Order: sequence, then structure tokens, then C-alpha cells
Amino acid sequence: MLGDGVAMPHVRTPLVSEVCVAACVLDEPIAFGKAEGHPVDVLLLLLSPTNAPSEHLSVLRALTRLVADADVLFALRHANTAAEFVSVAMTTLSA
Repeated sequence: MLGDGVAMPHVRTPLVSEVCVAACVLDEPIAFGKAEGHPVDVLLLLLSPTNAPSEHLSVLRALTRLVADADVLFALRHANTAAEFVSVAMTTLSA
């Protein structure tokens, strides 16, 4: 868990052949974390092939920077569509 209502489970696995990211914003926060007492409403899932540790770390760093900005996190939370969410994320990551 990253804090500010964001969780980012991430794993390297032989079950994928390329880096995959999934994201969602929940209408109602869920309990998540060590004691499952931290409310989370933004989930980012990162799956990477086991043979791509540098890609895994690179994407993990980028996603962490993405949600570290309060304005960007606000925009992600208030995106009305998946396309809008992706647009906010990609614009921020390419800046």
C-alpha cells in the first residue's frame, strides 16, 4: 500500500509474457494492507514476466510517481471513463 488510499500489488510471474497494468477506482473504499485496516479506493495492479526485472522496477517507479502527485491522483479518482483515466495517466507519465 502506498498511502492516500492507493494500493499497488505487483508481482513478477512466468504467467505473463509482457508487462501488464490494470487499474480501477472504487466507488467505496475497501480495507487493504497489513492489518487490512487502511481504506483504499485506487488499485493499480502490475504484472511482469519473471525475466524482466528492470522493466518491472521501471514501471513500478513510474506508477509510484504518478500517484504521488495529489492533483494527478485527484484527476484519476474523478475520471468519468476508462479512456479519461488512461489519458490522465499517459499525459502525466510522458511529461
